[in-house]
Amino acid sequence: MKDKKLLAYRKNDGLGDWIMAMSVLKMVNLQYPNIDIHVHAENTNIGFSIKEQKGDNHRQIRFLNGVYDIIDNMDVELTRVLHAEPSEYDYYTKHMIYFEFQGEWHEQYPEVPKDYVKNHLIHGMVKKFNEETKLNLKYDENVLARYKNIVPFGGQKPYVVMPSCGRNDRKIKDTKDWGIVNYKELARRLKEHYYIVQIGSDDQPIIKDADQVIFDQSFSEVLGVMKEAEFYVGEINGLVHLAGHHAIKTYAIYCGGKEHPDFTGYKNQIPIMENNASVDTVYFKIIEDNKKNAE
Repeated sequence: MKDKKLLAYRKNDGLGDWIMAMSVLKMVNLQYPNIDIHVHAENTNIGFSIKEQKGDNHRQIRFLNGVYDIIDNMDVELTRVLHAEPSEYDYYTKHMIYFEFQGEWHEQYPEVPKDYVKNHLIHGMVKKFNEETKLNLKYDENVLARYKNIVPFGGQKPYVVMPSCGRNDRKIKDTKDWGIVNYKELARRLKEHYYIVQIGSDDQPIIKDADQVIFDQSFSEVLGVMKEAEFYVGEINGLVHLAGHHAIKTYAIYCGGKEHPDFTGYKNQIPIMENNASVDTVYFKIIEDNKKNAE
C-alpha cells in the first residue's frame, strides 16, 4: 500500500499542457512508486467568451471531456478526483508550467541566444514540480506518457493528416494559429500527391480538398488515425504534443510568439519556421523531404 499522497492540480488551460503534465506524473510513478497520485482538473471559464460562459456550452463541455480523456487514458497510475483539499495531502503541485526562457521570438526566428538553457517545457514542469513539492524528481527525456489503448484506423491508405485551424467564429489570430486560408491552400497542393484526412472538431472549418473528414473523436481514435499516416502536418498545439509523445512523424509549423523547437519539439518532428512558415515553405519542405526519403 502506498504511504504518501500527492495532489496534482491544473486549470483547464491547454490540452498540450495537460499531455506534458502527464509525462511528469509518469516520472513520479517510476521514481516515487510509494506516492499515490490524485489529479484535480479545475472546471474554469478561462479562454471562453462571456457568451460561452453562460450555461452548458458545447465547446466548454468538449474541452473538459478532452482533459478527462487525457487524464483517464494515458499510461500513468493515478486517480482523477472531482474535489480535493490540498491540506489533506503530503505533496501538492499547482499548474506545473515553468518557462525556462523569456520574451517573444522575432518573426524570422533567429537562433535562440547561446546563454539560454534549451530545455524542453516538460523539463521546466519537473523543475516547477520540485519547487512546489520539495521532492527531487529527475527529468528523463525518454519518459513520455502515452495512451493505453489506441484504436486502429481502417481508412484508405496511404494518407496524410492535417487539422483545420481555429473555429468558424474565431475573430483573432494568435501565435498558434496558422490560418484556415493557409491550410486550404496547403491541402490543395498536397492533394496532387497524397490522400488527405482532416481531423478536428465540428466547430472548425472543413477543408474542401480533404478526402476524408473525421471530427469529434476521442484521442485514442485520433491517435489511431495519426499513427498510421505517412505524416501529420499542423501548427504547434495539443495535437503536435500528442504526436510527439507517440513518435509520430510530424511537420510542426511555428507561427510566432514564444514557441520554438528548442523548447517544444520532439525527436520525430521536423520544425518549419523559415519565412514565417509560409505555405510555400511548408509545402516544399514536405515534398523535398519525402522525395529524399523515397530515394
